[in-house]
Amino acid sequence: MRAIVPGALTALAAARRPWDVVVVGGGVAGTAAAIMLGRDARVLVLEAGNYSGWQIGESLPPDARPLLSDLGVLPRFLSCDHLPCHGSSSAWGSDRPGFNDFLYNPNGHGWHLDRVRFERFLAREATQAGATVVTGTRLVAARSSASGLEIDVRAQDGEPLTLETVLAVDATGVGAALARALGAERIGDGALLCRSALLASDAISHTADSLTRIEATPDGWWYLAQLPGATRVAAFFTDPDLAPDIRTEPGWRARLDRTKHLARRVGDAAASPVRSHAVPLGHLAPSGGARWLAVGDAAFSCDPILSQGLYAALLSGTRAAKRISAALAEGRCLTVAPDEAARDYAAARTRTRALYAVEQRWPEAPFWQRRQASATVDNAVPTVGERVIRTSMNIKKSDEITDI
Repeated sequence: MRAIVPGALTALAAARRPWDVVVVGGGVAGTAAAIMLGRDARVLVLEAGNYSGWQIGESLPPDARPLLSDLGVLPRFLSCDHLPCHGSSSAWGSDRPGFNDFLYNPNGHGWHLDRVRFERFLAREATQAGATVVTGTRLVAARSSASGLEIDVRAQDGEPLTLETVLAVDATGVGAALARALGAERIGDGALLCRSALLASDAISHTADSLTRIEATPDGWWYLAQLPGATRVAAFFTDPDLAPDIRTEPGWRARLDRTKHLARRVGDAAASPVRSHAVPLGHLAPSGGARWLAVGDAAFSCDPILSQGLYAALLSGTRAAKRISAALAEGRCLTVAPDEAARDYAAARTRTRALYAVEQRWPEAPFWQRRQASATVDNAVPTVGERVIRTSMNIKKSDEITDI
């Protein structure tokens, strides 16, 4: 991947021709869009970070395989040594765990990813497709112009620079920095608190444990997943005003040790420092305009219990690229329904409520009361990723399972 230093960015800004597309945000959704667009258009990706460190969000379902194929990156992705994920096991709605596998999925198994390596891979693929990726660069401001948009950016400690583009993609996550600079509003719907850490994993579990494991508790829910490099991620999701003890590392570990099923798998494995971050829920209004589109979490972000994150980011990025490519080819502006993201978010929220309604073991616990007060179990068709959890919650194979 070619990271451009501030001096080179200055040279780019001095070019007379505007960019065809500027993608603000170089995560999964943004780089997926850049890969598709970079083959036929002048595309610039602006990424605030440098693709290092550790980031939560590592499960990719089998249905992502066709998307990776459409992007033209599947063979190289398969050579990256991500771990296979063969399904999920969930203690949800019952102490007896349910199980769902990908055995009969036509796309094969899913994956447990090294998230940062995956994003770095997509960024490199974007440059191979013809896009330019600039790291260490943040959005300062944006506004409409006669020919498209003017975007002010700051590269590391340099002076603000103004870039011109015909169209733009907001892939900045829940902050929706570009969209908000252009007048869009984030419609919030609460937030979860996530406390997560990496756990050491022995050689046996590193190769044998290929399931995503979920366990509900009175104050929220846990998940555990094996990662490449003999590590596991354990994460607890709750409401910000509940379970104050998890804000300390001993409190977090004590709660993990009290789980019925996951604790036996974790044992006394050493853990990294526990990290805390908010998981905002909601959508953008509007999620696009004549010259821009929001993708991924910038458009809408739903409850992580749906397990849609990475797949939805890939899908959102590729769909946006197709819309933008058509607009560029026809020399026209984009057409975006004002309630596009609101409708997508409402559908995700309906499915989320149905999932939470399954858990009836703690009717007096505030975490579950809040979700079941408005929950209606309906016949909504489960989406990709959600099928992994919803099927396991039906516990169709529980008679065969004695250990999560």
